[in-house]
Amino acid sequence: MKIAIISNQNGVGKTTAGEYFLKSMHYEEVLDDNHPANISDELINIYSNIHQLDAVDVLQVKPAIRHELWLIGRALELHNPLLLIERCLIKTPVVCGIRTRDEYDAAKEAKLFDYWVWIESPDDRFGTSRDSYSELTKWDANVLIANNGTLEEFYKLCILHYESMVRKQGE
Repeated sequence: MKIAIISNQNGVGKTTAGEYFLKSMHYEEVLDDNHPANISDELINIYSNIHQLDAVDVLQVKPAIRHELWLIGRALELHNPLLLIERCLIKTPVVCGIRTRDEYDAAKEAKLFDYWVWIESPDDRFGTSRDSYSELTKWDANVLIANNGTLEEFYKLCILHYESMVRKQGE
């Protein structure tokens, strides 16, 4: 099963949900860090290679270079809208951070994912902010998880949705 986790909010729990899904798929035995692949991490790796910097150093200045990362992503997307997604899928079956309509449409057409999971926080309790680079909405997903409680409650919602996805895969 392959899962894309999308949102138009920063810090809403996309990676946390992805880590839970990977653990449920028993990928923690395969991966070094048990993290889902992330489009922005791929962009940071590319940026660090271009500028001959360590990826950790780039990560520390990520907010200051978000627009430049977006421009790199858009340039790559014009060449091949699936490039970053395919690089992520080599690492894990869970990918976070698909943001553009072209990436989404190309991935849907290529049937790269079984599920598109939208994570949202109905309020600002987590200090989330709108991701101005995201062109997607919750209507692009076929699973919606509202992260509006405790971490334990969020995990319970992830469990329920994951079990439902597994059941549908078996039908």
